[in-house]
Amino acid sequence: MLTLLFTCFRATASDWTAVAIPSNKVMAIEVTPEGVVAAEYDDRLWLNPYNGMYLSGDAGDNWTKVGLQGKGVKVLKYKNGVLYAGTFYTTSTPRGLYVSRYPYSEWEHLGPTYNITSLDACGDYIYMGTSYNGLMVSPDKGINWTQKIGLGVEGPEIIALFCLEETVLASTRTSVHISKDNGETWEILDMFSGVTIYSFTRNGKYTVASGTGYEGIFVSEDGGENWEQALLPGLRTPRKITSRGQYLYLVNGKDVLTTLNRFKDSETTLLDGVNTTDVIDLEAYKPSSYALLALNSSGKIFRKDIEDYEYSPVLSPPWNTQNEWELIEQINAYFDHEYPLLAYQYRTEPDEAGRTTLRYDGEEASIPTLYYSSHSGIDFDAEYGDPVLASASGNASYYHCRDCGNTVKIDHGNGLQTVYMHLQNSPLVQGNNTIRVNNGDEIGKVGLTGRTTGPHLHFETVSDTNGDGLFSDEYPHGRTDPFGWNYSELTDPWSELSWDDPLGSHTGALSRNLWKIMTPDKQSTPLINSSTLVMGNKIIEILNDAGKNFLRLTLEHASKPVREFPSPTLNYIKSTAFVIKVIDQLGNLSSADAVVKISLSVSPEALTSILPETIKIFRWDNIASSWVETVSSYDSATGVIEGVLDHFSYFAAFGEKYDPQPLSTQINIFPEPVNGTVATFPEISFSGNGALTVYSMDGGLTWGDYSQAFSINKQGLFDILYKSSDGAGRWEETKSFVLKVGAEVVTNKIRIVGASFGTLTDNPAP
Repeated sequence: MLTLLFTCFRATASDWTAVAIPSNKVMAIEVTPEGVVAAEYDDRLWLNPYNGMYLSGDAGDNWTKVGLQGKGVKVLKYKNGVLYAGTFYTTSTPRGLYVSRYPYSEWEHLGPTYNITSLDACGDYIYMGTSYNGLMVSPDKGINWTQKIGLGVEGPEIIALFCLEETVLASTRTSVHISKDNGETWEILDMFSGVTIYSFTRNGKYTVASGTGYEGIFVSEDGGENWEQALLPGLRTPRKITSRGQYLYLVNGKDVLTTLNRFKDSETTLLDGVNTTDVIDLEAYKPSSYALLALNSSGKIFRKDIEDYEYSPVLSPPWNTQNEWELIEQINAYFDHEYPLLAYQYRTEPDEAGRTTLRYDGEEASIPTLYYSSHSGIDFDAEYGDPVLASASGNASYYHCRDCGNTVKIDHGNGLQTVYMHLQNSPLVQGNNTIRVNNGDEIGKVGLTGRTTGPHLHFETVSDTNGDGLFSDEYPHGRTDPFGWNYSELTDPWSELSWDDPLGSHTGALSRNLWKIMTPDKQSTPLINSSTLVMGNKIIEILNDAGKNFLRLTLEHASKPVREFPSPTLNYIKSTAFVIKVIDQLGNLSSADAVVKISLSVSPEALTSILPETIKIFRWDNIASSWVETVSSYDSATGVIEGVLDHFSYFAAFGEKYDPQPLSTQINIFPEPVNGTVATFPEISFSGNGALTVYSMDGGLTWGDYSQAFSINKQGLFDILYKSSDGAGRWEETKSFVLKVGAEVVTNKIRIVGASFGTLTDNPAP
């Protein structure tokens, strides 16, 4: 069995830090878009405790009292803009359920005055579990209530509640009940007889339950009707579980375990290295980066930051990069995490998924925003003839197919293979040879072989999922995205996809970020006036925070626009693509009316053939699928583009092209064709003002560099494609000349032009 050398950054005891607490009698915690809410329940009434609610918008550094003083809050639930609190004490107002909206300064009492044990809400329905009065259900946001489980004060005690649309789950000390009609009718699930479920959560497409009286956890793929038991090594009695993206977190006494790979295994977060009592509550949220909050039975809160991605930094860029953001900027087509099944004959993506691409950060869009659906690798924009470098040391071999052209595959000996497609003829390794290469060795040059519309490098990574040292049995499920997947945000559909076909059983592989140089491509700051962000050549200053300093502004490097420009006369300016977002503390996008100033430093080389006075920053409007010009300008003295932005999206700078002499290439045929026909074998040459001319004789599947005239020495119908480059990245549109060689030739030839197909038929007169 091959030992995989992928190493992810693991937790250490120092990853957990104690959070300042407003009280040592915190009974429950909950996360909201505005921050962390803590509930105090202190039965030492002679000490006159606050016994109310606290809110922190800065990850626990400072807490503010937000009401329900003296009520003794034991249960919290935030759902769809409403904070629900279950209180224990009667003061001048009754105990029971209270609800509020931000800023949580005013609270409304709803329903009967029962001792509440659990809460959830879906739509207009509120579900309230009690100690002695079973389950109470309100179908109208708390106006009317009906007891649905139990009879009067005969109980049973409701331990945990969970609702998802019309399905509701409720657990007692010895059973689990399910309703499929918003709590109107109920049945008992036999699977849970005799066990106590303390917590439910949703993890991707799964519903998960945890408790005591059995080993492991329970998992349902159909919303809770059918369940299977999943054993997790090291898990004892998980009383609380929570989920963030694809990660599932499970309380395990004094520790917290995490699992990512479909509940097959788990690992410790080492909370028990700093925590001395059992954990009673666990939440995940995003004050800056994603974070876990664990509340123990002594009222202490601990925090651990969570990596958005799994990292295995083993690869260098496959070309000589000039800066750390070029790796992202040069992407022109992404790995599609929904169905990366390009060229696989036994399964294709469904029609409904065929128009969109799901990128590594969870963004899903159609062309022209993202390219392209079912893509199984990363396309890096590159110049024809650029050196292609080995991303890591390993054994290199040659491969060729009609679509991929000249290809080099490198087995790195650690369970990872990298694949480099569309290379020029004569790469480093050819035939059946295997050559040892070192990291950074040139293995070929960017070409136009295979199915390609222009020079680029198609780069793939393949994982040896079964550890047998082979990659031939990893097709296509071993395909992974070298940029990883944001597992803290969403579940990766590819890693959840399983199917059987004539080649066997398949389950998509997990994707890890594999890049060594991947410095943080995203930074954030609280949305506070005068705060700044500096990342590479980009500087942001917040001019107006809109009075919402619990929000955060993020700045990210972005890939350059490659196909849709604001107008045909504009060119993209290198190193100016970026994304600005405003997010709340649950990681959701916010529409805050903030204003920022952006400064972009650009090199003189980036402005070659650009008229400086025309340079502007443009914002991409997703709704209109078009570019919108912003208030911006270029200062030639400082080399800085500045703009004031009040909408946040994807941005890039463009300027008008200065193009005194457009590229033009002519085909020369001797003897000169008559009506597209020559009777004898012709000589072909090209002339024009380009620095490099390439041509294809097979419909664009392979391209060759033109250096001298050549002859066609057989009869037939030939579709000669040709185009030229100025050597600085500009290419003219592909031209075509259909030439018939031999007067008596009768030929039918299929020609592909874009997405249309035409049949060229030539029938000479008898």
